[in-house]
Amino acid sequence: ELHDLYPFTPFYAVGREQASDWATDSSQAEEFIPRHWEAASRITFRVKLAGQVTEIDGLAIRDHSFGFRDWAMIRNHRAFVGSFGPAMSFSCLCWQLSNDVYSCYGYVNRHGVEEWTDDAEIVVHALADGITLRGGEAVLRMPSGEEIRITARTAACFLLPHREYMAVDHSVEISCGDLQGGYGDLEVM
Repeated sequence: ELHDLYPFTPFYAVGREQASDWATDSSQAEEFIPRHWEAASRITFRVKLAGQVTEIDGLAIRDHSFGFRDWAMIRNHRAFVGSFGPAMSFSCLCWQLSNDVYSCYGYVNRHGVEEWTDDAEIVVHALADGITLRGGEAVLRMPSGEEIRITARTAACFLLPHREYMAVDHSVEISCGDLQGGYGDLEVM
């Protein structure tokens, strides 16, 4: 069962419809992804395997998108989402389009208060294959001047084929100042 910590956030818009970046400003936006929503959640379930029962109580990030995606229009991207529970959840995205348009932005939600960044950056620590990560860091620069630094350490990863491109999703353990023991997903293409 998933229990949302906050209401769904529309990731490509601020204030539910006001444009925040190229995804809603660009003439290509309707062709790529008209709507994408995210929510930080608590996930609980019980699993029985080979006679042993395990109870799970953890954190999750879930999303839902509507519409066609033309992944060929993206030259590269990094995406990083995570949650420390009600204290803070976040999402940020850095990407470059095939026409060289570049955008990096995100939001944080702290105790139900959603705030968008002025700027963001995602730095990764890649292995020799170029897409498997040891970890990374996001810096979210807020309108107030605050910089939020979130570090990630890879726990597991899997190949994520999307028709036109290949990415690797990394389940990561995250920390941010006094916030420790969070869960995140760090994706690179």
